[in-house]
This record gives sequence, structure tokens and C-alpha cells, in this order.
Amino acid sequence: MPRRAAALSACLAFPLMMIAPASFAAGGPGIITVPATSLGPGRMEVSYGLDYSVKNGVDAGDLRKLTRVLPLSVRFGVSRGVDVIVGWRGGLIARSADGAKYSDWGDPSVSTKITLTDSGRPVAAGLMFGFKIPSTRYLPHRLGSDAADVYIQAVAAQIFSGGEFRVNAGVAISGDPRFAGSQDDMLTGSAILMITPAGPFGVFVELAGFTGPKEDDDKLQCRGGTSFDAGFGTVTLYGNAQLAGNARDFGTAFEATGSWGIGASLTHTISF
Repeated sequence: MPRRAAALSACLAFPLMMIAPASFAAGGPGIITVPATSLGPGRMEVSYGLDYSVKNGVDAGDLRKLTRVLPLSVRFGVSRGVDVIVGWRGGLIARSADGAKYSDWGDPSVSTKITLTDSGRPVAAGLMFGFKIPSTRYLPHRLGSDAADVYIQAVAAQIFSGGEFRVNAGVAISGDPRFAGSQDDMLTGSAILMITPAGPFGVFVELAGFTGPKEDDDKLQCRGGTSFDAGFGTVTLYGNAQLAGNARDFGTAFEATGSWGIGASLTHTISF
């Protein structure tokens, strides 16, 4: 299959993605790949932002532009080694190529992450289990899949002086809105290299994608940007571009099919 061969070749061309090609289900605003380390009990991390994406080469009635208003991720440290992550991919405001405007609520998700290594070590590993709650309609404008998704991922991180390398890899079972009782089983993964030299600024580059048995399953996105401590929270500014795959999907609403995009997020960590 030419499309699959192209997508997998693009994955293998980047050493960061040798484990798997990526899931967008549990990612927060700004950065998709979740950390392997846990927050610890009595701590909460809140991220929210704004995201704008564009698809090129679509037909007149297809969605071309999408703005996500206040995408949100809240990570709770419920006990030592266990985090619960509640996410919302933001309210959706879309325009088709012929200028028509549409909107929808966007999908929330819930996941549990269990860190299996001791805190304080430079290498961390764990497992994450989660699901997407279907609240965004597939018809008539295909802003969402209107179906539940379930995913399981292994998470790992190598923390080093001046940075961190994270990998998420696993499987996702996605409801297929095109056929009753149908599903799509995919391999998913993401990886990020974060460089944080001395000072308030850091930079990152991230790859995220997935592959599966159905037509149009193979996708790969690249994201890069900067984060800095603004005093009132950590600000992340980023841009993203599609490296492999086409503009067709069955309800991911630009998660992996946007040709390019930009966004910003703000993150607070709270102790209580």
C-alpha cells in the first residue's frame, strides 16, 4: 500500500519514532506526549490554550480551518505513582473550503497513568489507560467521530541534565462512525525531545502519529516550539505540520490531518 509505506518510512526516518508511529487522545494543549513521572499526592497541573489548524487540498464542502477554543488538560496526583488526567480538546469552530461555518462541543477524555519506577530516578516508566467520551457529532460535518475510543499506552522518559526525552507507545481501539458496530484498531505513539538549558526558556520537537489496517489510517505529525516561565505559569508556543498521510479521516477533526497549525498554552502547577 503506497500510503502506508510512505507513512511508515517517514516514521523510521526519525530515530525518535522507532518504537511506534501516536495517540492524540490524552495529550494536553501544546504538548501531546504525556510524562512518565507522576505529580505525587496533593498536586495538580492545569493546562489550557488556543489552537488553530488548516487543511490544504480539500473539496469545497469539506472542513478546511479549525479553531480549538480553550483545550484543557487537568492532571491530578491522586497517590504516589498514580495520576488521573481529565482532558477536553476544546470547543470547535470550523470553516469549510467554501466559507460555511460550523461548531461543536469537542470531546472530553479520562485516563489513569501508573508510574512503575521509583520517584527521583532519571529513568521513568509506566502504563496509561484511557477512553474518549463521544460528545462531538460525526454527521453532517465530521467534526468528531461520535464514538468512544479506548487506548492503552506504555510511557517512558529519560531525564538528563538540561532536558528530557519522552516516549508514549501503544494501541487504540477507535469506534468507526461510518459503519454500525465497526471499529479501527491502531498502533499509536508519540515522542518528544525537550531541551531546557539554564534560564527560563526551553525548546522542544515532537513527533506523533498512528497506523492501522484501514484506508487513510497512516498519519504522522511534527510539532515544535518553545516553553518559558512567565511567572504566572509556563507558556508554550508551538507550530505543527503533517509529515505523512492525507487530509482524509473519519472523525479526528484535524488531530492528525491538518496540513499545518499554530497554538499557545498556559500551564499552572498547584499544591494543596
